[in-house]
Amino acid sequence: MIYTNNPTWLSRDFERDTLLRLTERTTDQQQRIADLTAEMRTIEATAPDGYALPKPAADLLALAKANRWLTAARWSEDSGGNPFVDIQVAHRVPGGSSWAYRLTWWTRDLTPGRMRYARGVASTPQQPGWTTAPSVRAIREVIAANPASPTEEAA
Repeated sequence: MIYTNNPTWLSRDFERDTLLRLTERTTDQQQRIADLTAEMRTIEATAPDGYALPKPAADLLALAKANRWLTAARWSEDSGGNPFVDIQVAHRVPGGSSWAYRLTWWTRDLTPGRMRYARGVASTPQQPGWTTAPSVRAIREVIAANPASPTEEAA
């Protein structure tokens, strides 16, 4: 779930949820859901003015993409209006094993434009439930050691 104070995102989310609650949808409504979802993803992927993806986060996403892992970066604001970014990298191995990491960088109590690593959670073949994530360096090592095969799709 994404928490955001962005009024455009919130209006798109409300409209999409309204359409998703319909038991029967027209083709136009189905298309509108797809359009709204795409707009919301664009908003989530756009850094606020004066901010950029922190270098460790950008490097981790680049490595994950190069190894055909699934990736996502989502910007939002906390209840105090402080921007933060969540990144996710994941890889599912045929047969059921998977790795998934969710990491957050915050701006709270920092000068504008600066970010710090805040927290992360992980789910791995050795620890399938969510637990505290290892260091970004350790995650990079896991990604490099476990690339997805060329037949697996990455987003």
